[in-house]
Amino acid sequence: MVDIEIIRKIKVSNHARTRLQERGIDIVEIIRIVNMPIDTITYHDGDDEIHKVYGKAIDPYTKKSKYLMIIYKKLDKPDDRDNSILLITALWISRGGLEKYGFTQTNISDNL
Repeated sequence: MVDIEIIRKIKVSNHARTRLQERGIDIVEIIRIVNMPIDTITYHDGDDEIHKVYGKAIDPYTKKSKYLMIIYKKLDKPDDRDNSILLITALWISRGGLEKYGFTQTNISDNL
């Protein structure tokens, strides 16, 4: 049996909101990739648990399948049953960029 943690609530930082608009990234894609990423890197910044995840999505400008990297912070509160996160940023990225950011599962199909 595999435990799956579904993120139910996403709070969007002002920085992330601006970047999503500039980059044409749909929040629906954020939700999908956060809940079903191809790969995840987790690290700690002080008391904060930061997650970098990525998946594939259609870039609305080029209409092509691209990698979308998402960085978020888990909002752990004792009574948080929503599994809330704070979206820090999201960006379109190349396979080489994914490797630069430390992802190892980059040898995947280019199909969406």
